[in-house]
Amino acid sequence: MPTKEEAHSRISALVERFSVNSMVHLVETMLQLQKEKQQTSLPDKLIQLEARIKYTDGKINQLVFELYRLGEAEIKIVEGNL
Repeated sequence: MPTKEEAHSRISALVERFSVNSMVHLVETMLQLQKEKQQTSLPDKLIQLEARIKYTDGKINQLVFELYRLGEAEIKIVEGNL
């Protein structure tokens, strides 16, 4: 049976791997959305893509804030909401 420290280390490694995989997926999604936006001239499609880009950008930011363990005050500084 693993020690408490070993279990914590294993869990931390799993969380980090999950976070990296999540970030890769989000960045790939963002690149695809940006590509689609450049290739689209339909106004309704552009609005839809811009909403998805904004949502994906927010998810990327949220994951970065979690990875760096930023608190609410620090997030406000980063986002320029002082």
